[in-house]
Amino acid sequence: SSRRRHTRYGTVTGVQTCALPIFGTYNLAGNLAIDTQDSGVRIEGPALGSAVLNRGNTNSGSYVIQLAGADDVTVSRLTLTGGQYGVYGSSSADSDRFRLENSVVTGNGVPFYGYGNVLIETSNDDVVLVGNTIRNSPGVGIDLRGARGRVQGNEVSGNGRQGIYLSYNGTTADRIEATGNLVHHNTGGGIRAQNQVRVADNTVWGHSTTFGVYLDGATVESNEVFDNSVGIQTYYYSTGSRILGNRVYHNTTIGIQAYQDTVVSGNVVYGNSIGIEGTYSNWWALFNGEISNNLVYANSNQGIRVNHGSGARVTNNTVYQAVGNAVLVEDSSSNTTLRNNILWVGTGSDIVVATDSQVG
Repeated sequence: SSRRRHTRYGTVTGVQTCALPIFGTYNLAGNLAIDTQDSGVRIEGPALGSAVLNRGNTNSGSYVIQLAGADDVTVSRLTLTGGQYGVYGSSSADSDRFRLENSVVTGNGVPFYGYGNVLIETSNDDVVLVGNTIRNSPGVGIDLRGARGRVQGNEVSGNGRQGIYLSYNGTTADRIEATGNLVHHNTGGGIRAQNQVRVADNTVWGHSTTFGVYLDGATVESNEVFDNSVGIQTYYYSTGSRILGNRVYHNTTIGIQAYQDTVVSGNVVYGNSIGIEGTYSNWWALFNGEISNNLVYANSNQGIRVNHGSGARVTNNTVYQAVGNAVLVEDSSSNTTLRNNILWVGTGSDIVVATDSQVG
């Protein structure tokens, strides 16, 4: 192979493939740093069995793989464990088009302090994380912040904070996308998405004390979200959030909880305590969003609840409640629009508007 570089941590090839053909554990004395001269390298484990890279040191600055300026790097079929992070790319690394595929990243991070399995910050653009198992960190499973990042088809579970955290502040054209992932049983919640992020076609469950999906200005669509405390929830002060076409069911408190100007449209929401709630966090951050074209049924207390809204719009929904209320408007809500909804209740009321909410 051309431009082969030997280090005490392993062998890295600049333009071809660095294969670890024998399964087993490779104990690293330092970070496996992939710098500019390694651009284009592919580091892969064996097709059968597993190759484990164990950093054996979770102190600050200790990483299994450290992105350090190389572009177009692929890491495939490896197990990465025992570091502060399994994969780390700082905001100054500028390692574009990094790809992590078909690998296991597990057991990285520090109890109580967190850290996590994968952290790739801004400056590292067009990162692809696909087909991996990301599990059992005391911190975040995947934390990705670079332009046009893609998180696809991973299973993310057993992490002490969020399973997946995504944040990008640029244009819609450069947004991060998370699609087709299985995200479950993470202590701090399933998927958290901030600003220019699209979360679609994921299955999220098993976060019994917290949220399945949490968004702040992001778009969440066509996901299946169940067996959490709150299925899908927006940040208290978020603006521009969109919750579209999801299937949300069997969450113990609320199926979808929306703040401020969130649009909640085209979802199927059932088997929760409250199906959809538009609510507030402060007197200056009232719910003024849209709840439209949803199918809401078999929730145990309310189908749709507007709590301290101002100018909320509830239109074109179909709501069935065996018991409870189809639509409840309360807590000094004002200027609420209810229009063109189909409401059916066995025992309870189709529409309840509290005395303090009959203004406008």
